[in-house]
Amino acid sequence: DIFQIRGQLEKAEEYRNKALTIAEQSNDQLNAANEFEGLGDIYLARGKWETAKEYYQKALKIDEDSAYKLGMAENYDNLGDLFLVRGDAAKAEAFYQKATVINQSLGFKEGMAEDYQNLGNIQLNRGKSSAALMLFHKALEIEQALSNDPDIAEIYENLALAYKKQGHKKQARQAYQASMKLYKTLGNQVKASAMANRLKTPF
Repeated sequence: DIFQIRGQLEKAEEYRNKALTIAEQSNDQLNAANEFEGLGDIYLARGKWETAKEYYQKALKIDEDSAYKLGMAENYDNLGDLFLVRGDAAKAEAFYQKATVINQSLGFKEGMAEDYQNLGNIQLNRGKSSAALMLFHKALEIEQALSNDPDIAEIYENLALAYKKQGHKKQARQAYQASMKLYKTLGNQVKASAMANRLKTPF
């Protein structure tokens, strides 16, 4: 994982494949699924969509066979991300909705918030700002309860975009200000500056 975080994808792939071999030799299916998922992430980062999809589907199959719900939701989200990058919002939405159902059944708040965010972004891109706002507020409520400031900052940014599309200037400005304040607190000067610049732009 550390190599993926650093962007050293070739090294990450090498270690993932070694770990996958060990998992398969010991018949450790869930760890094998984890390595397939990691390899999917590597190929998605490379823009190799079909290969990424194959790895995600392998991981999903193991999780389904093992009735490992959390893993299933993760891979539905991964497939949603993949189709969104490919420009197929309808398929992405279908996978995100599958993930949402599982995360709701598990009471997995972090997963639910992520899914609401993803579904909200799809609605926003479709021009359905009211539906997007409802989903973003659901995500915000969860993240605030979890005190997850990085995600809260991102949600405020998305709320600002949705309010701006609706012509609600005051709410948009307030959301940008809340986002900027959090990004400053988190030490993310790049994002804080971006929010400041958006506040300078006429609404």
